[in-house]
Amino acid sequence: MRHLILAAASTLALAMPTMTALAQTTASVPVRANPLLGNWITDPQGVPPYGTIQPADYEPALTEALAEARTEIAAITRVRSAPTFANTIEALERAGLRYQAIAAAFFNVAGADATPDIQAAEEPISAMLTDFSNAMMLDPALFARVDAVYRQRASLGLTPEQTRLLEETHRRFVRAGAALGPEQRARVAEINAELSKLGVAFGQKLLADQKASSVILTEAEMAGIPASAKGAAAKAAEAQGQQGYLITATRSAVEPFLTTATNRAAREKVFKAFDNRGANANNNNTAAIIRRMLELRIERAGLMGARTHADFVLEDSMAKTPDAAMDLLMQIYRPALERARQEQAALEKLAAADGITTIEAWDWRYYAEQERARRYNLDEA
Repeated sequence: MRHLILAAASTLALAMPTMTALAQTTASVPVRANPLLGNWITDPQGVPPYGTIQPADYEPALTEALAEARTEIAAITRVRSAPTFANTIEALERAGLRYQAIAAAFFNVAGADATPDIQAAEEPISAMLTDFSNAMMLDPALFARVDAVYRQRASLGLTPEQTRLLEETHRRFVRAGAALGPEQRARVAEINAELSKLGVAFGQKLLADQKASSVILTEAEMAGIPASAKGAAAKAAEAQGQQGYLITATRSAVEPFLTTATNRAAREKVFKAFDNRGANANNNNTAAIIRRMLELRIERAGLMGARTHADFVLEDSMAKTPDAAMDLLMQIYRPALERARQEQAALEKLAAADGITTIEAWDWRYYAEQERARRYNLDEA
């Protein structure tokens, strides 16, 4: 078979010399280096080379960096000498720096510029990172070394900073499930993997519904909107091949609109488009994902010995318990609610002049702005 392919290639080269020349030229072009694997990670500034990174660079770069991290972690568990702060805790701190930097660079882009290519890479990259995290944090041999150092911490003569690092490292492993039995660890790993997929799906559905919920308004519906904002909305509509004014279902677009639009029906339309993201009767509805995430969080909390997911999460926080967190919230909520009722009474007086008897969510920002102007002559523009 190989000699037939070579013969065909030779015949084609004789018949088409220009193609041979082109192939030679192409072959001389050096293979492009992945910019994510450069020395920017060790640079004092540590700024990713976003100008040269392509979406297709992230996954292979992370694959290589994670392989490197696995080698670093394996080296810690293979140490024959007894676990020490230096050969275990410090070594863990130094391990995986490359993959962490690359992952941070990717998720910065995914959160700010979620193009189709970036979205396509998000699920496999999240799965890779979750698999690595499960393998490391649920590794019995690695945890045994961390635990051994932790148990003798009082006699190690550590500095306060070293003690804090040791305690936090041990706590992270325990809260990840490292101290559980084999079957429980395996189930935690499965839950983490499913939650990772659900998290990506939730974010992408929400973003898709946000884009689909953009509102096209008429000239009359844009009454009260500043000229600069109107111009931007008109250009946004034109960019999508539509006439009129486009208001995207994002907080940065919706809040200014609700603050200045005099057309109440338009305010309601824009507010509901924003408020209903992910809850519409379409393929982007996130209700099933949320329900499943709650089920998995409840199950994982139970495996960790916590009464609820809230108990598990808050255990490692300042509040410590859901009751303490709720008490703090109520200390803020009650006086804030009373103040909001006072503000509502003032806003209702302004709204009454427009024939509105009940202030709705889409009215609040508009009349609050009117009240600020009335009281303080304040124009944020």
